Amino acid sequence: MPRTGFYNDNEYRAYPFIYQIPDPDDRLPTSAIVDAGIVLRLSALPAAATTYTVWLASVARTISGFLFTFKYNSDVAPAPAETPLEFFRHDTADDWVIAYEESASAACLEDPVWSGFLVTGPLTDLREFLAIGATITFLPTLHVLEPARIQNLQRGYLRSISIGNYDHMRVPPCIDPPTEPVERTIVFDESFKCLHGDIQFKEGYNCRITQTDRTKTIDVTAVYGAGAKPTDELCEHGGELPFTAEEATRPTTEFYSGGPKCSELITTINGLAGPTITLVSGTGVDIVTEGDLITVKLNLNAQANCT
Repeated sequence: MPRTGFYNDNEYRAYPFIYQIPDPDDRLPTSAIVDAGIVLRLSALPAAATTYTVWLASVARTISGFLFTFKYNSDVAPAPAETPLEFFRHDTADDWVIAYEESASAACLEDPVWSGFLVTGPLTDLREFLAIGATITFLPTLHVLEPARIQNLQRGYLRSISIGNYDHMRVPPCIDPPTEPVERTIVFDESFKCLHGDIQFKEGYNCRITQTDRTKTIDVTAVYGAGAKPTDELCEHGGELPFTAEEATRPTTEFYSGGPKCSELITTINGLAGPTITLVSGTGVDIVTEGDLITVKLNLNAQANCT
């Protein structure tokens, strides 16, 4: 059995707008707009915004049709005045036609600030009170779009990536006592904030990138033999990136750290091929053996006596 009074429900609806106490000065026919949807993109709202509203700001009639203008606002700062969203409906357009529009783009971004769609019904009533050349404006509290008709992509974008690398390992000059090296890091910060498009990670040599959907994480780790192969572009161009624009490669190699190419196998050390090679650590260097693994690493406390 139908619920009592169900046929009166639409009396208290203003879809796609929020129902409010009727304003006697509001002359917008309910048949003019029958549906609307808005997408707020990355640059639409401040990062600290928690609430926002979209409303029909005005309807203007031109010689050929009607121009519907929407605006939005948030609890942090008003929307930029230069980014309204406008829909034009020709005076002879059919009823129930959907139109898609985009606003102007934000600085250094190709995407519009916001976009959306509008469906209009019969425009007969709208023509009766809005003469050609006239514009009717509405307060931000009058025709407020239902929150369910707004999609906020503010948290759907990757907003920042910080990437850093340490300076190449170098043996310091023979100083008694040895000094600690200065650790420097390059970080890509706000100067790269206008990069546009899909972000892709490419594995370098001895690198593995793993994406875990369950935890929404991307792990970049060092794995011997993984990632780029000797024929890949990374190795063909040296396999290393300069730490600074002025950094030069070592005199005896095309690499900044002095190492071999990633496609090379170490078969000799200083021209010695074995079968037995003795390694002697110099100033600030440790040599550690674990089974068949030989590790040569920087240690300022090792062999610290200069001769």
